[in-house]
Amino acid sequence: MGEHEVAVPFDELKWVNEPPRSAPNPPADRRGPTTGTAGTGTPDGGRTYPDHAVLNMTKDQLKSAPQFKYTK
Repeated sequence: MGEHEVAVPFDELKWVNEPPRSAPNPPADRRGPTTGTAGTGTPDGGRTYPDHAVLNMTKDQLKSAPQFKYTK
């Protein structure tokens, strides 16, 4: 209800390789592995690239952004 998809400029995204701050304590069944792969012992498995993007916009800014509609 009240949701719409918006397009954001690619340069507005900040690529990061740190845990998301919006989900402080996920339930145990939704937590990822606590150790990485290949014996690194790190949560990111020794990955050297960012794993997600962060958009620095407020809820009101997103609500007022123009709606993006897919066309076929």
